[in-house]
Amino acid sequence: MRSLEQRLNWPSCRYRTTQFAVLPALFFFLALIPNSGQGQAPQNVDRKPDPTPTDSVGHATLRTWEEELWLTLLDRKDSFEGQFSDRGTLKRFTDLVDSKYLLDLLAFRFTPMESYDWYHRDQGFRWKGGSATTLDLASSGEFKTNVPLGGPWNMGIRMNQLSGPRFDGSAVRVQLSRDLGETAMAFSGLHLDPHKSGGDISVGGLWNPGPAKITAQFTVLDFLNNLLFVTLDAAIHPRGDTTIVYERQPVALRTSGELRLSKRLRLEAYGSVVFPSNVVVHDRDDRARGYTLDESVWYAGTLLEWTPTPRVLAAGSLTSVKAHSQRTRNSVTAAVEGYDLVERSTEAEAFLSYRASDRWTLSGTAVQMWLPEHRDVTDWVAQDIDYLLKARLTMLDLAFTGRGGFLGRAGFLTSTTSVPRGLGSMNVTGVLDDEFYRFLLNLGWGLKNTMIVVGGAYDYHPRSNLWIWGTASGRMILTW
Repeated sequence: MRSLEQRLNWPSCRYRTTQFAVLPALFFFLALIPNSGQGQAPQNVDRKPDPTPTDSVGHATLRTWEEELWLTLLDRKDSFEGQFSDRGTLKRFTDLVDSKYLLDLLAFRFTPMESYDWYHRDQGFRWKGGSATTLDLASSGEFKTNVPLGGPWNMGIRMNQLSGPRFDGSAVRVQLSRDLGETAMAFSGLHLDPHKSGGDISVGGLWNPGPAKITAQFTVLDFLNNLLFVTLDAAIHPRGDTTIVYERQPVALRTSGELRLSKRLRLEAYGSVVFPSNVVVHDRDDRARGYTLDESVWYAGTLLEWTPTPRVLAAGSLTSVKAHSQRTRNSVTAAVEGYDLVERSTEAEAFLSYRASDRWTLSGTAVQMWLPEHRDVTDWVAQDIDYLLKARLTMLDLAFTGRGGFLGRAGFLTSTTSVPRGLGSMNVTGVLDDEFYRFLLNLGWGLKNTMIVVGGAYDYHPRSNLWIWGTASGRMILTW
């Protein structure tokens, strides 16, 4: 009987050699790069900025959107129903999503200015969370630290937790970096996953010549998968009977850029492509009892910021995500459904903030979303899906900073969702087309490097003419 490697036509010896060599090679690559700057630190994206004057509104960023999206791509095994769920890659529609979910996310998110300050600091912890359903909490936690190792070397550690109706997982990322003079840095990193096969490895660099800042990163996703399932035959584990083999390994290119166009204009851009991959999932002893999955993902986002005065900030952003997955049965006897699925998300946002004084800030946000999904089911046309969810969200809030650090924030939010195309069932909580008005109140305390805010909201539902409890939420930031 042929071995599993032979049945799948894998060049096992060559693959094992490469697999074991990848990790040390990426780290040695850093050591071999000549250092032209005597170890001076570049202007890293996570270095603490100059203190913002109390009468300045600060700056905005799109990076939180990009970081959370990237995390969900790294940790696909922790997505709703797992990596190989027939819900697809993005999983915008799950059993826990309801018509107020997008409104909840907007209500307790960090402001664009809070996020900008966070990503320009080396050390800290922050958390945000809010009630998504009666029993479920949508939350996000981040911890990061950076430790100088001597000379041009640094070690960075990031821990992320993301939980909600679409994703529930955590990640530990370790990055070893080397400064290359005052304007550049090379790095190599590991994403450590409790699911061994879900670990990822990356290498990249940062270039910061002055008004521009560019980062590029190449990542091999699930780089240990074939070692575990082909070489070590992980399916013989008492809790495992499924073999998962990549015939085409998923790899990704991730880039970001920041450019100061003038004294008042600043541009951010983010993008990534997970190149087409091919994985065979089947019963350990019978390839015919399984399927082949082809996947690819790309996303792009940009933000343009205008600060005509230190007290006024206007920003507009546009993001787009597309995921394509195709599942093919390995035989007619396979007890799985084949399909061709395309998921897309497009979002446009406008943001305006005015800092009237060192105590009062008025902000407004408008968001438009388009969330289409198209599914062609093999041999079962009745299960096809052609669905589009449109959402329009607005938020107007007034923030107050009192003497001694008291923080208060009052907001008025609206949410209007509609389904212009609704072919097929999305298996969500109730209907998604609805309308709500929300009144939000947050209270908290802020010191020099600390902020804690808790709040709640009441919603008005025009269709039923009822006032209902909206959500409870909280935010916390601690930097050092």
